[in-house]
Amino acid sequence: MGNGCWTYHHFTPEIQTRQYRSPEVIIGADYDTSADVWSFACTIFEMITGDFLFEPRKGQNYDKDDDHLAQMMELLGRMPKNMALSGKNSTQFFDKTGSLKNIRGLNYWPLEKVLMEKYRIKEKNAKELAAFLKPMLSWYTSDRASAQEMLKHPWLNTANDDFDGNYHYTDREYEVLMLKKQMRGSKDNLEDGKQEMSELQISDAEENAADEDSNYSSDESTASFLSQKESKVEFRRAKERQAKINNSFTGPYPLDPIDFPHADKGANTQFTNALKK
Repeated sequence: MGNGCWTYHHFTPEIQTRQYRSPEVIIGADYDTSADVWSFACTIFEMITGDFLFEPRKGQNYDKDDDHLAQMMELLGRMPKNMALSGKNSTQFFDKTGSLKNIRGLNYWPLEKVLMEKYRIKEKNAKELAAFLKPMLSWYTSDRASAQEMLKHPWLNTANDDFDGNYHYTDREYEVLMLKKQMRGSKDNLEDGKQEMSELQISDAEENAADEDSNYSSDESTASFLSQKESKVEFRRAKERQAKINNSFTGPYPLDPIDFPHADKGANTQFTNALKK
């Protein structure tokens, strides 16, 4: 709460804890109360999964802000050009086309698939949760849902019905899900970095939805795959080898005992300026 500001008086352009910081704050554009809604979505994701939705790290050729924006774009699609170039810090991160300057080859992974493939949440529950989070993660502050609107969202009334043993995939169901993903190959593989974000933004449900085939026991080709030496560990390692950069959900991140990622360093300008007065 140290960087909290009045709606009519902004003490500092940099608000919010790092992991919950909204894109408009990072690029130095105008912010309002919708920034808190963005933070709330990040918090809900963390409460359910145990992980931060965004956890940026500094790299050799980019800083935490670059990585933060890259992770947002990997999850939500390309930031609209007019927004990307609207902040006082925009030229630090984006070129004139609205593309990131310092990070290339993003690994696109839509929210529904993150929930299913990383956290093993079943398709129905993943779609319902994503439908709750997405209105709060809109790029444009004017399009972001308000707190009052989110209080009326049906997920708040139905989510508790499924929080039991049927909420997550079993080990076998998860293995089948991931093997089917491999078997499909490049047809709807969104994390290989080759698909343009314009396609991701306008694609239909077939392109971005999770697997619709849930008849695990009758899939003979899948069963033959399971009989081989393929395993979850091997799949994860292959996935890591294919990752072009280490700035996304796919990782892996290096161990860093010095640069703690949970907090930004430096004095809080809101209070240091007040002391000077």
